[in-house]
Amino acid sequence: MKTEISENERKHKNLINAIMECDIDSVRKSLYLEVPKLEQEYLQLKKEIALEEKSYLALTVPKVKFFLNDLKKRNINDIKYRKTLIRVFVNKIYLYDNRITIIFNSSDRL
Repeated sequence: MKTEISENERKHKNLINAIMECDIDSVRKSLYLEVPKLEQEYLQLKKEIALEEKSYLALTVPKVKFFLNDLKKRNINDIKYRKTLIRVFVNKIYLYDNRITIIFNSSDRL
């Protein structure tokens, strides 16, 4: 979306330059009619970016540490706690006739 905004800004700048350079009134009027459309498109793109950024969850090291410490302090006999552990740390479980394969959520990025 940021590339669309820069494209919109480029079009707007070119349109303003074309209006300033144009000597024909009918062409100038048609160019003037395009300006509000570009401005409306720009505002819509800005709103969409704001919504995307608002829904983005910023994880920080202290937040993750707090979450993990909170998990560590809970009661292991609580079934809800066990389910939470599985939801957080286990990605997939494959059950075969002779073995079980567990895929954990992990990341190599530190």
